[in-house]
Amino acid sequence: MTDRSPAAAASAQAAAHAAAAGAGTRESSPLSPAGVRGLKILIFVMTALIVIALLVIIARMVQLASRPKPGDAARVVANPVAAGRLSLPAGAVVRQIALDGGRIAVHYDSPTGAGIRVIDLATGAVVTDLAIEPGVPTR
Repeated sequence: MTDRSPAAAASAQAAAHAAAAGAGTRESSPLSPAGVRGLKILIFVMTALIVIALLVIIARMVQLASRPKPGDAARVVANPVAAGRLSLPAGAVVRQIALDGGRIAVHYDSPTGAGIRVIDLATGAVVTDLAIEPGVPTR
């Protein structure tokens, strides 16, 4: 009988159990065809989840960007000028309209000359009326 330390005996016994267990489960090791197939399925599922998550994030960003702000709708509905009339000189033709915040600028041509009329949308009052005079620009 040989003298063995308790640690060596335990190590030998663990190695024997591992060899016996490994012999019966050779098919389920990570490098077997079944293990590779499982890894492929796992990678496919995780990739699909990442793609779905990105699509959800992009869809939410588009939804939030296309939604009007809560204050914009109230300002348009409560606007008294929206149903009003814009008075321009007789025979005037509107060339361009620009909206900036609570004001609208109307560029028009009339028989008396071109002009720009700026109107406050909240009150309907004319803020300014500019006459455009043709001439040589000065530097």
